[in-house]
Amino acid sequence: MSTLNQSRNGPATVQLREAHPGPAHARAGVSEPARESPHRIGPRRPLVVVAVAVVVGLVAFAVWRLFLAPPAVAPGVIAVSGRIEGDDSAVAAKGSGRIREITVREGDRVEAGQVIAVLDDEQVRAREDQATAAVRQAEARARLAQHQIAVLEEQLRQSRLGVDQARADAEGRVNEAEGRLAAAEAQLTQAQATHAQAKWDREAMARLFQKGLVAEQEAQRARNNAPGTRVVLLNVWGSWRELIVSPAERVIPVPADLSDEDAAQALVNPVTAWVMTMVEHDLKPGDWLVQTAAGSTVGQLVLQLARSERFRTVNIVRRRAQAPDIKALGGEVVISSEDNDWGTQLATASTGKALSRAIDCVAGRIGATVARHLVPGGRMLVYGALSSHRQTDPSAFEMPVFAPRLIYSAAAVQGWYLLHWLEVTPLAECGAIFAKVLDRLASGALRLPPAKRHRPQNIADALRDADGAPREGKPLLDLSSWAAD
Repeated sequence: MSTLNQSRNGPATVQLREAHPGPAHARAGVSEPARESPHRIGPRRPLVVVAVAVVVGLVAFAVWRLFLAPPAVAPGVIAVSGRIEGDDSAVAAKGSGRIREITVREGDRVEAGQVIAVLDDEQVRAREDQATAAVRQAEARARLAQHQIAVLEEQLRQSRLGVDQARADAEGRVNEAEGRLAAAEAQLTQAQATHAQAKWDREAMARLFQKGLVAEQEAQRARNNAPGTRVVLLNVWGSWRELIVSPAERVIPVPADLSDEDAAQALVNPVTAWVMTMVEHDLKPGDWLVQTAAGSTVGQLVLQLARSERFRTVNIVRRRAQAPDIKALGGEVVISSEDNDWGTQLATASTGKALSRAIDCVAGRIGATVARHLVPGGRMLVYGALSSHRQTDPSAFEMPVFAPRLIYSAAAVQGWYLLHWLEVTPLAECGAIFAKVLDRLASGALRLPPAKRHRPQNIADALRDADGAPREGKPLLDLSSWAAD
């Protein structure tokens, strides 16, 4: 039997149920002909049969009602019996994975968009982490590439600037060289005329002296400047040529016993050592002088002057191995800046000594430390900056002088340059000092290091020798080979 259930608001539902037989009915049967019983049936037997039948019927009704009867139909629902065919729908997720949770049960009503199952996202999160790591690596590579591009662009810009600067420098040098050539040609013309005039003046001076019309001093000056006389020029520029015009008072004759090599070096290092010690500092016997770069040419010349003029020295060298040579030249105190405590050694050496004068060729922290140990009113001449040699760091060119010590001691740190001294000093004084230095070199009281001559064609070798250490000798350009050629 089918029952159709119709609700007021919902769709019709059909319930299928199986028909069951109703209550047991008494069945009549045909019995065999009664037999005669030896005993007579009593009047209670029909009642027992009826009672049994009633009990069986009640039991059957209870079983049907409890277990076999269809469920009760709600009000407003029509129960019918039958069979309904429906379409199955396959449900699939966009991604694969294991189901972690099912939120509905079989037979539940679902709506569009309702979550019916939840997938385990462990694998998805792992793939997401891998993807995130890959993105970060790609971003890092992109940033590195951008940085490299920026560096290359800056290098390219610097290269272009260098090319432009080199081009401008080259054009400037060409223009300068053309200007010098024109000036040299003009000077040559003037020099030829001056040379002819000087020759005539010298011959005229000789004739006047023979006649007793000029003094011996004027005649001697004319003889000293005679052709073939070796001379050095005092602060005269442009002397690297075959013919030059110079005022007579700037021409200093070279002693006959002095070699060409020593005469060529006389104006720079020997005059520098003499002027700083004997003129600027005016050292007297027993005075103390502190000098840096004591192993340099100027430093060794200062030690020779200290021996002859009897002043005393505290010497600072760069390497410990230089100490024996400095002591052999007469240096009393030798300190190596290789030692970490060299400043303490200098302070100890200054105890009991009036270190009021110093000359410095290093500058930087070494020069600043020396300045800090000067006595009140002391003075240091800075004539070089070896601390900046082959340096590109701007701090290497600085001299960090300790200001409080400089102020309260009223010490002076002064730059010193030979060419500036020659410009501000009277010419007669310069000539007298230069002649005195030449005489000391000629007598052997001052000795210069060996020299090595280079032809002008090999000027690159001379520059390499000048920049290298150790070297065979002081590199000199021999311009006489040009005249020979």
